[in-house]
Amino acid sequence: MVNDVELNKVGDASANGRSFFAELSVSADYANAEGELPILIGKDENGVVTADLCELPHVLVYSTKCHDLSAVFNATILSLIDKNECSRVNFVVFDLDGMGLANGMNLSDAYFWAYPSKKENVVTEQKTALRILDCLVKEIDDRYELLRKSRTHNIKEYGEAMSEGKIAKSSEFPAKPNVVVFVADYWRFVNESKAAEISLVRIAELGKSVGIYLVAATKEQPEIMNADVLASFPSRIVFKTATPEASQALLFASDAVDLDDEEIVFVKDKYFSGLKNPRKIMTEGSIDVEFANKVTSIDSGLAKLRYAVPDADDLLRVTPKQPNE
Repeated sequence: MVNDVELNKVGDASANGRSFFAELSVSADYANAEGELPILIGKDENGVVTADLCELPHVLVYSTKCHDLSAVFNATILSLIDKNECSRVNFVVFDLDGMGLANGMNLSDAYFWAYPSKKENVVTEQKTALRILDCLVKEIDDRYELLRKSRTHNIKEYGEAMSEGKIAKSSEFPAKPNVVVFVADYWRFVNESKAAEISLVRIAELGKSVGIYLVAATKEQPEIMNADVLASFPSRIVFKTATPEASQALLFASDAVDLDDEEIVFVKDKYFSGLKNPRKIMTEGSIDVEFANKVTSIDSGLAKLRYAVPDADDLLRVTPKQPNE
């Protein structure tokens, strides 16, 4: 179960007018965060918590409140542009639910993935979203072909070979940034469109090796979600749930019921891979609570922490990393 520790509320942050995100973003732990795409998560009893998105590699965010979901998306974007120039990371943002993702950010168009016939940075219409998903699936296929021709194993190795001069940048071997796909109200999107579900599950299955990652949010009841959809996300950020069943569906544990505001349970892939028969916990799209309560191997990998929530000033102060910094 989650270690029930007393979390620092970081009173100094509110006292000096800085958000919790701003307070943690100047910490040594964040400055020294390792990985290809480090993101700031929050703080627990051991200090600042960061994670490499490339290792997660797809994250499902759950809350009953839209502002929690927006906070996670904005904090993730802020982390990524703080440490990466636009040649290294691009975004695709699907906001069909009108959450206002990326609004208020001083963010260059160059940070948004240049899909064919691009007209907008934040996609709000389903028809356009489905077309872009088709483009992303094709991009995955194209990238695997690049790996085959370049005799490299993944997009990181491909980029390193290009930097070292082993591969000459050309029309045949173009530079490929990491692409992070943000999806608001994921479950509603896939539930209303089978085509969206097929494309997003394919991205989740094949995206990691070629540098395409999902960060998806949902506020729908997780206990009614399809098991295959949930299984697409090996890492999860879970805010307070309304019922033990919702927490069980997301974590195979009931700990999220007892969270305070802005507290989360953050779990990574190794936590779920350590479970005994996790798929048996799902029964035809709903949680089998009796079976879940019998699962005993959930003591590791489940962490409660205070989330690094940004505020409007953080969005205005954002300074994207410049080339060659």
